[in-house]
Amino acid sequence: MSAPRRPWERRLLHIGGIEVRAHISVLLPFLIWDHGRFSVGGALGVLVVLLTHAAGHLLAAAAVKGPLQALTFHGAGAWVRRVGDWPRRAAMACAWGGVLGQAALLIAAGLARPWLAALAPPPWLVAAHEAALFGNLALLLYNLLPFGMNDGAVGLRLLRPARASPAPPAGPPPIPSEVARRAEDLMLDLRREHRLRRASGALPPPTDADNS
Repeated sequence: MSAPRRPWERRLLHIGGIEVRAHISVLLPFLIWDHGRFSVGGALGVLVVLLTHAAGHLLAAAAVKGPLQALTFHGAGAWVRRVGDWPRRAAMACAWGGVLGQAALLIAAGLARPWLAALAPPPWLVAAHEAALFGNLALLLYNLLPFGMNDGAVGLRLLRPARASPAPPAGPPPIPSEVARRAEDLMLDLRREHRLRRASGALPPPTDADNS
């Protein structure tokens, strides 16, 4: 059964039982990079960031053996839709997996910066590296903001302690007042009928055994 889709989402393909989708906002990083001009290197760098974010979610879900129903690429990373109720730690690992993947890419891009500068690479590779470094940093900070479907918001919701359900009362469950009242009325009617039948002679007089 296909998971419900948000507005402006399109299904792309299925991979391993997971429905991969794209939200229209996935185009925004490609449009605003390089001052609104299309840059092959910048687009490639942003694509690497988005794929790394999605891979972080997928790897975290695989590590905790949590089933996923859908993965949607959007302008700042990817959303995942889990199947069923996960343990809190497993759900938290999946929620933070995307930003942890971006953090790993950020460290790798930062370490490669001096080495790349010494090689005098072509402009498209420089643009890709800048996107993987500074664009990645911007998207990482955005994903940490605690609102909407951001990883920061989902992670904070999972960090809150779950409300404990009230303990059931000790002993047998209480009888509803209406049931108790009806039972009492029935007993009174039976006693009244018993007295009337005995008074009319329909029943024998009470014996010592009856009074014991």
